[in-house]
Amino acid sequence: MSTKLGIIGGGQLARMLGMAALPLGIDCQSYDPDSKACAGKIAPIFQGSFDDSDALQEFAAQVDLLTYEFENVHLQTLAALDKSSPIYPQLASLEISQHRLREKKLFNHLEIRTNAFESVKNTTDLALAISNINLPLVIKSVSGGYDGKHQWVLKTQHDVDAWILHRQQENWRGQNPGWIAEGWINFQREVSMIGVRNVRGEMKFYDLCENVHRQGILSHTINKINDPLQADAEHYVAKLMQHLQHVGILTVEFFVCDGRLIANEMAPRVHNTGHWTIEAAHTSQFENHLRAIMNFPLGETASTTQSVIINCIGGHPDIKNILNYPNLHWHDYTKPARPGRKVAHMTYCDKNEISEVKIRELLKLQIFNV
Repeated sequence: MSTKLGIIGGGQLARMLGMAALPLGIDCQSYDPDSKACAGKIAPIFQGSFDDSDALQEFAAQVDLLTYEFENVHLQTLAALDKSSPIYPQLASLEISQHRLREKKLFNHLEIRTNAFESVKNTTDLALAISNINLPLVIKSVSGGYDGKHQWVLKTQHDVDAWILHRQQENWRGQNPGWIAEGWINFQREVSMIGVRNVRGEMKFYDLCENVHRQGILSHTINKINDPLQADAEHYVAKLMQHLQHVGILTVEFFVCDGRLIANEMAPRVHNTGHWTIEAAHTSQFENHLRAIMNFPLGETASTTQSVIINCIGGHPDIKNILNYPNLHWHDYTKPARPGRKVAHMTYCDKNEISEVKIRELLKLQIFNV
């Protein structure tokens, strides 16, 4: 008898989880407010809002265990489900990842290096942050936001005054529970480490990924075989997974500054920077997430080839150009295009190191419409 897995969220990550589940004999169903969410053809949609506890309870009753594909799920609602249906990764990981201040404090507690930061709830807090950290600052909402949303860069006093005026117009209220001010980092690279841990505590790690963002959205990612910071990144992610008793995939994004890792944020789920693992690793992140939460032995994570992921944002290129290109693998999420939306990705594989010239050539195939 097959296991029934419920995935909260019906986007492309749920879709790819569902595709990885089929060979393992796992049936998936996804929960999403949109009855036409792109996971639906692979993991049929149970339609309901993310804050509808009754609908979520009904959904949970139809499956054996639950996972989620994104962080912005109501924690209290999931906590009620957790009493009757196992949820992986556990809510301790989700609670940390949903709140940037708690996240940074946990990093520091575990001696994982971060940039300087301060909590900001009013003008007095902001003045203190500027005094302690200095300009420029990055102001982020402590919760919510992705792909650069709910973030402001304050480089000058004019920027500070404009940001305060905007907050005053909202009477410092709205739905925002607060902000975090972070010191600006002149980083050389952005990288991410994807680790996985199963119920028994077995852990494995993928090759460090090097990520390039444009306008706050991930443009492309390269798996860096034999990166000199691999061991440090594994050490930090292992600390987090062990501390949280995390089960499933855990991804941590870092800045690289003067040859050292500075932790930015974590995501307790399969991650956009890990799509290359489908074609270029022995076991994809999606299969290993499923193995972990089912308490199966973890699959090997070593890279089988060099690769680069190219994301398509806001539009689809001509598929004939893609399919005519040697060693290029196309993944269409079947999502309607709109500016800023991830609608597809392509993964190029090469047994040799992929040059910057080749990456620039591949980027000419990319649609990036924000």
